[in-house]
Amino acid sequence: MSELPRPLPEQPIGDGRIETKAESIEVVAREQPELETPLQPVLPAQIAPQTKAPQLRAVPPLQRSIESVLQDGLESIYRELNPVEQAQFRARGEAAASQISLLLQRVTVKVAEILKLIRQWLMTIPGINRYYLEQAAKIKADRILKLR
Repeated sequence: MSELPRPLPEQPIGDGRIETKAESIEVVAREQPELETPLQPVLPAQIAPQTKAPQLRAVPPLQRSIESVLQDGLESIYRELNPVEQAQFRARGEAAASQISLLLQRVTVKVAEILKLIRQWLMTIPGINRYYLEQAAKIKADRILKLR
């Protein structure tokens, strides 16, 4: 088995003299520029979140009218919710409106399914009265059926 060559502690420099490892470390250290301000770690809270531009989606006119029926009369309740609950309520309302518009496009409309979707959406409101929920769901379902 052949032996590997050992590195020499001294290396020749271009001007003919021999430099030791300690001298080469000093040379490298002198070549690096000194920082004016010391580096500080960046915390995750300091990093600005990258926000995407909201993508506009084409909403069919039927779905737009369903959304307007669903939101009718709930403005004061919506304003009382905190921002997280508002976003959740809005997202579930848009999902319910899209599912209802698909149900209305069928040949036979199942009112029970539409009523169930509206009830589930209204249940996301914290502390809502059950009787008010039932009444509001029935009124909204009747108005949506008139859109067809």
